[in-house]
Amino acid sequence: MSGAPSLLRSINFRKLMGEKLHQAMIETIARRDSWTPELGQVRWLFIATFNNGGSTALGELLDTASATMRLVDDGEGQWLLPQLHAPHRRWNAAAKMDYTLVRGMWLREVRKVGGYPKLVVEKSPSNMVRMRNLLDAFSDMPCTVIRLTRDPYAVCRSWAKRYSLEHLEKFWGEHVQGLTRKSEAHFRLLGDIYGRRARLLLDLDDVTSMRLTYEDLTENTQDMIDRLVALEPLLHDVQRDAKLRVKDYEPRPLRNMNERQISKLAPEQIAAISAGLEPHAEAVSALGYDIR
Repeated sequence: MSGAPSLLRSINFRKLMGEKLHQAMIETIARRDSWTPELGQVRWLFIATFNNGGSTALGELLDTASATMRLVDDGEGQWLLPQLHAPHRRWNAAAKMDYTLVRGMWLREVRKVGGYPKLVVEKSPSNMVRMRNLLDAFSDMPCTVIRLTRDPYAVCRSWAKRYSLEHLEKFWGEHVQGLTRKSEAHFRLLGDIYGRRARLLLDLDDVTSMRLTYEDLTENTQDMIDRLVALEPLLHDVQRDAKLRVKDYEPRPLRNMNERQISKLAPEQIAAISAGLEPHAEAVSALGYDIR
């Protein structure tokens, strides 16, 4: 069985079989794999966060600790299962999920890496709509949830740049008919999405162990690391002065990029984001941010 993973994951084998059949074989293996880590071998650190909310920076920082690992290169385990990331499912809280399969697929990756104890850092943004189910699926292992938030205007500007209206409709389940990209209505929708997701994050307060902001992470990094290590001792040797690669930027120490992002918004775009945020003003305020 030791040779199976390398064979199943090979590009040529996948092309020969076809992607769907290849995925089906891997999922069948995962369902039949009943491996459960021994007590203390595996711990989970879930980062509940917005897309483009700073989780890449946090994930890169945490990954410098010797005991940490990621399920996939970008730290988002959703990519291992189409049911977690497929169109019209990713942000659909009502979509039926096979959490036995999720557990099997994710633990399969953990076992491949080995070298226990392991702290698995998992930061798929859409986890926020199914976090309680994930915590139940891994309830026999220590699980910690960290909430990471960021200024809504910086986040919305990033969304406007990175995600097309087609993406918002297909993967985020948003209604975009009649909208024009980067119109005021588009930015108003982005503000509304932020507000709705802010509510989702607040709904997880009872299972959240640490509330962290991108602003504190980048401006008070050492203090934030102290808090993280106190919460999760396996982070004790995280590299405090690490230069990190985030998105398209060259490796460098953590830096607050909010003003750079927000400066690229026109006044009418800021006003439109504010209009989208307004119905969620209480939630936005609860996360520590003001509506402009």
